[in-house]
Amino acid sequence: MKNLKCKVIHSDSEFTESLEKKIQENSLPVEIIGQNETDENYLILDFKKNPTDEIKALLSKKDKETILFISEDKDSELSELLKKYPVQHVLRDEDDNKLNLITDILNTNINNEYWSLQKILGQSTQIQETLFKKSSDVNPLIEKFVESVDLSNAFKEIPTYLTQTVNELVTNAMFNAPVDGDGKAKYRSMDKRKNLDLLPCEYVTLKYGASDSVLAFSVRDQFGSLNKETIYQYLSRGLQEIIRHEDKDGGAGLGLALIRQFCHRLIFNISPGNFTEVICYIDKMKRFKLHQTHVKSIHVFFQKG
Repeated sequence: MKNLKCKVIHSDSEFTESLEKKIQENSLPVEIIGQNETDENYLILDFKKNPTDEIKALLSKKDKETILFISEDKDSELSELLKKYPVQHVLRDEDDNKLNLITDILNTNINNEYWSLQKILGQSTQIQETLFKKSSDVNPLIEKFVESVDLSNAFKEIPTYLTQTVNELVTNAMFNAPVDGDGKAKYRSMDKRKNLDLLPCEYVTLKYGASDSVLAFSVRDQFGSLNKETIYQYLSRGLQEIIRHEDKDGGAGLGLALIRQFCHRLIFNISPGNFTEVICYIDKMKRFKLHQTHVKSIHVFFQKG
């Protein structure tokens, strides 16, 4: 367990006071330091009103975890920001659960952990699992998965979005994650229309669970070959695709744009050399418009050591 020194720059002074109180309630070894101190290892920044140059100056300091608050109209600026600076967590300031989210993030970082599907859904939620061994099984297994999930209390188009999102994640994990002994991608250049039979050490796992109000699923590979540069490149491009609503040359940007629009909490758990897991959390809503405008967040956890 480690102690954290956290610098908070937020347009609402009451936010800092509320956060400090929440940290104390949870007995976290976190100190909120003054604005003039420079030895912070965690940043919580408000990107809604603070000048972009100020944020870039803070983000240019290495070896710091960052939580960034944004508003909906900042996607363009965030896309440019992610090309240069690794922002581990992006939250909407209007998220009513933000204080709980932040304390959970800090606690996870302190213990060098990550967010599991069971932790997100609760220990009482039953988790189902599907194993993908070859690419020809992707469509039929995903169809079976979608049919088995409780989609009550959700908008009628959700099966289509769920199918597309899971397909994107599973296909990426099958073709992009496996590497050889030298760390070189094995199947990335392979024609995805051809059948790919994976080795047992390359199998991809889909886990999922649901309640009356929440649906969540995860896709996990056995390599952890997704590095920071790639993940932020994909996140940046995904934001650009949301802005343009098109993708002329295909690829990860379009897929990630789809996933980010569909998922209310998008979580990346990465243990380099061991596994990469992407978790999608969705609050069930009857109307598609409510689903699209609901607060969203992005979280990236890199396990160290």
